Amino acid sequence: MNTNRLGSRQRLKHVVVIGCFSLVLCIFVCSLQHQIPSIVQTKAIVNRTKVILLWTTWFGDRLWFHSKSQIGRHLSKAELCPYTDCVFTNDQSRLKEADVVLFHYNDAPNWPRTRYSHQYYAHHNHEPPGDRGLFTFLGKYEGRINITISYRHDADLYVPYAVLLPVKNSLVYKPRIPLASKRKMAVWPVGHCSTSSKREAYVRELSKYIDVDIYGTCGTHRCPKWRWNSCFKSWERAYKFYLSFENNICRDYATEKLFLPLGYELIPVVLGGGNYSRDAPPHSVIDVRDFDSPKDLAQFLIKLAADEKGYYGYFEWKRKFKTVQMLPWFTCRLCEALHRNTFGHKPAKTHYADYWFGTNDEVCDNQLVPRMRKAGGW
Repeated sequence: MNTNRLGSRQRLKHVVVIGCFSLVLCIFVCSLQHQIPSIVQTKAIVNRTKVILLWTTWFGDRLWFHSKSQIGRHLSKAELCPYTDCVFTNDQSRLKEADVVLFHYNDAPNWPRTRYSHQYYAHHNHEPPGDRGLFTFLGKYEGRINITISYRHDADLYVPYAVLLPVKNSLVYKPRIPLASKRKMAVWPVGHCSTSSKREAYVRELSKYIDVDIYGTCGTHRCPKWRWNSCFKSWERAYKFYLSFENNICRDYATEKLFLPLGYELIPVVLGGGNYSRDAPPHSVIDVRDFDSPKDLAQFLIKLAADEKGYYGYFEWKRKFKTVQMLPWFTCRLCEALHRNTFGHKPAKTHYADYWFGTNDEVCDNQLVPRMRKAGGW
C-alpha cells in the first residue's frame, strides 16, 4: 500500500515538473514575438541608392504621402530635393537592403523578425503626447528606435508642419481685402469638441465679449474639408481673426492650425505650446498666453479691429517671407540626411516614452487654461 502511494506521488511529481516545464517553454516561445530581434551584422554600402522601407501604414494609408506611381521609385528633381537617389517602398521583401525601416506614430508595428546592423529604425510622429494611452504604446519602441522624426526641435530629424522661407525679391505688400469689408470678428474651425487643452472653455468665455463663428462638428456652421481652400477664401473676406487653438499644449507643437491661415489675410490667434516667436513669421500672430484672460484678449482684438494700420501690420512679413507646408517633404529631408551621413552611429533609444512625456509630464502643459480660469475667476 505504501509502495503504491509512493509510486503515485512520484508520478504526480513528474507530471507537475513536466507541466511547469511546458508552461515556461510556452511563455518563452510566445515572448519571442515581442523581443527585440537579434541583429545580423551587415555593412552599409556607401554612395548607393538609399532604401527607406515604410513598415507600417500612415494613419492606415500604406502609401504615406506618396502616390502609387511614386512608391518604389527614386525621388524626382521636381520635388526640389537636394538628393534624389532614394527610394521609398512598402515592399517588405526588401527588408535586408533597407537603410531605414520607418514606423509611424501608433500604427502598431508587427516587428521585422530580423534586424540588420546597417539599418536605422525610425519613428515618425507628428502628434502630441497628450494621450496617456500613448505612453504604454511607446514602451513597445523601447530599445528599438534609433531615429526620431517629428515637429520637436530636439528630434533627430526636425520636420515641422511648415517652414518660413525668404522670398527672392522683397515685395511691396498691398492688402487685397479692405478691412471695412471684414464685418465679422473671429472664425474657429474645429472637429474635436472636448480636448486636453480645454480650448473649448476658453472660447466659451471669449464668446461673451466678441462674436466667434464655430465651423465643423462643434458649431452651427459648415465648410467641408475637401473645399478647404474655398473655405479659407470666404473666411478671409468675412473675418478679421482666426482661432488657431491646439488640442494639446505641448512643447514645440504648432500644427496646420497655425500655418494654414498664414497663407491668407487672417490673423491667427494662437493657443498652444509652440515657440511662436521662433517658428512663426515676425509679428504675424496673437498669442493667448500674452493676456491674463479671454476678456483682456477680446478688448485687444476689438481695438485692433478698429485700427486699419495696426491690423495690416500683421501681414508686413509677407513682403519678405513665405510659408511652405513641410510635412510631405520629410522624404527629401530624410534622403539628404542619409546621403550626408547626418545620423552617424545612433544607439537604440532608452526611456523612449519619457522623451515624449517627460519624467514628470512636463512636456505638455494642458493646465494652462484651468490656471487662467482659476486666476481670473471665470
